[in-house]
Amino acid sequence: MVKGRGRRCSYCGHNGHNSRTCNGKGDYVKLFGVNIAAMGESFSHNNGAQPQIHSKKHNAAHKFKRGNPWTEEEHRMFLEGLRKLGKGNWKGISENYVTSRTPIQVASHAQKYFLRLQHASNNKEKRRPDFPTYQSRIQPMVRTYLQFISYSQITIEIR
Repeated sequence: MVKGRGRRCSYCGHNGHNSRTCNGKGDYVKLFGVNIAAMGESFSHNNGAQPQIHSKKHNAAHKFKRGNPWTEEEHRMFLEGLRKLGKGNWKGISENYVTSRTPIQVASHAQKYFLRLQHASNNKEKRRPDFPTYQSRIQPMVRTYLQFISYSQITIEIR
C-alpha cells in the first residue's frame, strides 16, 4: 500500500515532519491558526504597513468543508457514488461525486450512515411486541359478534 503525503509541519508547511521536529521554525509566528511574518527590529521599519500573512496553500477547485453538516445534495451525490463505485472507494467518491469533501470525511459519513441504517433496522425488529396487540385480540371478538348478529337475523327471519 502506498502512503499518502505524511505529516505536515504547522511552522514551515513542508511535508515529512511536524512542528516539534522542524529545524527551521520559519520567519513567522503562528497566531490563531494564521502564520504572521516576523516584523524585524521594530514596527516602524514597515512604515506602519500591516505584517504579511502566510496561509497554507489550498487548491481553489477543491475546497473542503470542516465541521459543517452534510447538505442534502452532498448526501444524494454520496449515495450515487456509493451505488456506482461501491463500499470502500471513498477516494473515488470524494474525487468524482462529493468534491467538497475529503476521502476521510466521506469515509466518516459512510460509517455514520451505515450505523444509522443498522440502528433503524434494529429498532424495527424491537418494535414488534411479544404479546398480541389490541388489534389482534379484538378482531376475533368482532368477527364472532358479527357472526352472532347475522345468525340472529337469520333465526328471526325464519320464525
